[in-house]
Amino acid sequence: MVVWPRWSRYDSHTQYNAELALTANSDTRLDTLESHVAEQARMLEELSDVIARQQREIDRLTARLEASADRIGALEAQAPPPASEKPPHW
Repeated sequence: MVVWPRWSRYDSHTQYNAELALTANSDTRLDTLESHVAEQARMLEELSDVIARQQREIDRLTARLEASADRIGALEAQAPPPASEKPPHW
């Protein structure tokens, strides 16, 4: 809605120019909003890719940790029990 100042003369030419200015402003705002939405969509896709890559890395590291824990457990089971002798410095 165009609010005309009391001092301006209202005619169809003035109304056309005002509507044209509003339309141009609206088009600029719409272009800006579309640009922001496109940028956010791109960023969202990049972040999604990063999260997926990080999850694969976490899964890989978790598997390695579990394998290491299994190996340590197996080595501890095979190791002889510790001697109950006192160390020489006692």
